[in-house]
Parts: sequence; structure tokens; C-alpha cells
Amino acid sequence: MPSAKAVLDGELRKLEQRSTELDETRTGLDAQRAELARLEDERREVLERAAGLTAGQAKTELVATIENQAKREAALIVREGRDPGPP
Repeated sequence: MPSAKAVLDGELRKLEQRSTELDETRTGLDAQRAELARLEDERREVLERAAGLTAGQAKTELVATIENQAKREAALIVREGRDPGPP
């Protein structure tokens, strides 16, 4: 039967190995995160160039489009409320 020290030494080796594996995984994940951030920046730049707009300009245009759509829908609702429609 192995001694308590031998059992603990074996467990310690397993924990150290697991710690090393986790460090390697963490390093790989950090590299993937950095690559994803780079690709996101690249995608944004491509979209801005394709649209001819900066991010701020695109946001302003989107807000204006949503506002105009809301105004049109509100006008339709008002008209429907005033116009009883066909009998």
C-alpha cells in the first residue's frame, strides 16, 4: 500500500500538470481573443469604406432612418383613427 506521502506527491504532480494545461489553454484563448478583436476591427473598417461612412455617421444615419420610420407609422395610425374605412 502506497504511503500517504507518495499519494500526495502523485496528486501534486497531477495538479501541476493540470495547471500547466490550463495555462496553455489560457494562452491559446488570449491569442484567439486578440485575433477576433483584430478581425472585428477589420470588418468594421471594410464596412465603413464600403458605405463611405464613419461609424458615427452610420449611427446618425441609422437613428434618422428609425425616426422617419416611426413618424410614418405614427401618421398611419393617426389616419386610421380618423378614417373609419369602408363600411
